[in-house]
Amino acid sequence: MNYLHYETTTTGGDHVLLGFVAGAIGFGVLFVLWKVCCELLLLIFKSLQKYVGADN
Repeated sequence: MNYLHYETTTTGGDHVLLGFVAGAIGFGVLFVLWKVCCELLLLIFKSLQKYVGADN
């Protein structure tokens, strides 16, 4: 049975800058998404607090 065999000819240092840039962009995107999620949760809890407080 023949299996596919892949050989890599590049070293790890060839794409260090690309990896750094991609990591920085990914970190920035995830930071913004995390901030949006936290702000939405804060808005929900503030709305619930006003809703529950209006019952008194």
